[in-house]
Amino acid sequence: MHQCRVYLPLGPAGVRTLHQDKGIRVADGYAVTTALERAHPEEDEEGLEYLALQDALAAGLAARESRSSLVVVVAADVPSDRLDLRAPATSPPSRLALRDAVALGKVVALHVEEPPAGGSDEPDLLWYDVTELAEVVRLTAAGR
Repeated sequence: MHQCRVYLPLGPAGVRTLHQDKGIRVADGYAVTTALERAHPEEDEEGLEYLALQDALAAGLAARESRSSLVVVVAADVPSDRLDLRAPATSPPSRLALRDAVALGKVVALHVEEPPAGGSDEPDLLWYDVTELAEVVRLTAAGR
């Protein structure tokens, strides 16, 4: 079965749920879709993955739980048949719907927002291994 790398934006509550329940149910994720490939034909696979990750970050920032809460983008490998690739026309071309919960065992990395530095408007993302989930829970509970 083919796997698809999906990026899921979570706030502190979602990160706690992932840790406590060993999985998370979310409606939307972001991935390299055919629509994203068509929108950016000049990009290679790595560039497209980065664009999908940035779309997930933007969605997380827009849905931020509070001004001081950190956004986490979870990267997970999900079976393609558990995804609905038909995103609404107003969505970013990387957006898709998830049909099932994502088990913790499918998570491959956690990208945690680092507040912008030095006049930059865009936050950086710090990479954490899935084995560091408890630390990410602690970081997001503390806020900035």
